[in-house]
Amino acid sequence: MIRIVGLGPGDPGLLTLGSRESLRAVGRAATVLAPPELVRFLESDGITIERTLITDQGLFLRGSSEVIDTFADRVDERDLGLSSGAGSPPKSCRGCRGQRSPPRSRCR
Repeated sequence: MIRIVGLGPGDPGLLTLGSRESLRAVGRAATVLAPPELVRFLESDGITIERTLITDQGLFLRGSSEVIDTFADRVDERDLGLSSGAGSPPKSCRGCRGQRSPPRSRCR
C-alpha cells in the first residue's frame, strides 16, 4: 500500500501530527522535493527515506509517465509513504490541477 502524505511547506516544525504518524506507521517513504532539513528530521524520527525509487523528482511531480512507470516498477510489496514537500498535489490527481486546496472528494 502507498500512503500519500503531505509535508506542508517543508519546515519540520510545521509537519502535521497526522502526516508524522502516518509516516511512522509505514516506516519508510519516498520524498519529492522535500528540503534536506525535513528529510534529516524524518530520518531522525525513524523513517527510512527511499532515495532510489524516484529517478527525477521534478518530472515525477509533473506527471512524467516514464518516471512514474520506473517508480512503479521499483516499488515492492512493503508499505510506502509517498510525500511531497512541494505544497501542491501531483499533476495526475484528477480535478486538482492548479488548485492549492482541492476538495477531498476529487482526489480519491
